[in-house]
Amino acid sequence: MGAVQLDRFKLEGHLGSGSDYEAHAATDSRTGNPVVVKRPNPDYISRKLHHGVDQLSEKLIEVHEAVGDSTPYVAHLVGYTETAPHNEYFGDSLNESYRVLVEERAKGFPLAGDIRDKFKGIPIGLGQNLFALHTLVPHSHKGFFPIHQQLMDLEETFHNAGHLLLDMRPQNVYFDPGEGKITVIDIGTIPTQGPAAQGRASMGNRPGDIHDFFAELFKFYATPDSPPSGVRGYGEAAGMRSVPDFDQQLDMMIHSYLGVPDMGLKEAALGILQKVQSRGYASFDDFRRDFNHHLTALDERNKRLPDLDDLVGVWCEAMQMMSADYWRKFLFDPDTDLAHYRITT
Repeated sequence: MGAVQLDRFKLEGHLGSGSDYEAHAATDSRTGNPVVVKRPNPDYISRKLHHGVDQLSEKLIEVHEAVGDSTPYVAHLVGYTETAPHNEYFGDSLNESYRVLVEERAKGFPLAGDIRDKFKGIPIGLGQNLFALHTLVPHSHKGFFPIHQQLMDLEETFHNAGHLLLDMRPQNVYFDPGEGKITVIDIGTIPTQGPAAQGRASMGNRPGDIHDFFAELFKFYATPDSPPSGVRGYGEAAGMRSVPDFDQQLDMMIHSYLGVPDMGLKEAALGILQKVQSRGYASFDDFRRDFNHHLTALDERNKRLPDLDDLVGVWCEAMQMMSADYWRKFLFDPDTDLAHYRITT
């Protein structure tokens, strides 16, 4: 990883735009590997409001050098440009200087699509619901909950190195069902903790710590709801409501579990959420133990559902929706990559 020249990377199409960056698919002419070329959102550049994104890029480069490029489950940084205009490469006339990042392109699909695509009728929450929230069918090699285990592995690695990895929303997490493996594509919003033993980080105007990740894991990758009885229920992304206040967010999640009829799942979830709200976990291992107990309770609840066979049928029908062109634009072939989740009789 180091400084690169953009003419090394052949642009192949626009992938999308987030709150900070615009992403383009490209091929590395040196290696032949697919990559993603990221620059500040052009709307910011045109209004000369992109300097904060450039500062974020600087921090991202530092984190990749320190932790990210030696860590699995992360889209590693291939290189970065000097701060300069890049009009010719992108075919525009913005005439502003900015830094461009080049990252490995993640295999698989995002667990949630672009929120703007929801208004085009795209079921953007398919991946999140099928493979994280309602895992009625296990991966043939990785079992029921590989996404949760890998998210915890990744967070623990960063935490031990002195960083707090947040913003693990499903749009930032790609899942390759062929290998049963996640790739996090955005680690740019990492408050540096300093020494790992310190365990605190600046979260705007309040202190934060590893409990903020624990809350995110529940917000995006756990649900009190039973599996959907119709395929439309798999299309809605979960946890998208923005609730910046930590205590309010935990209050809402705790309230959502109070009405869960299965006592094993209810007690497991409430015990964790109440401890997270009080920031009462003394170690990552303690949380992992409790969260895995919650996952076991979830699996046991699902196996006791009286209409389980019908619900599995709906799950399989919803998975077929992953064959739509929208999902094929990613490094994902549903005909082969979903084989580990197909039920054979």
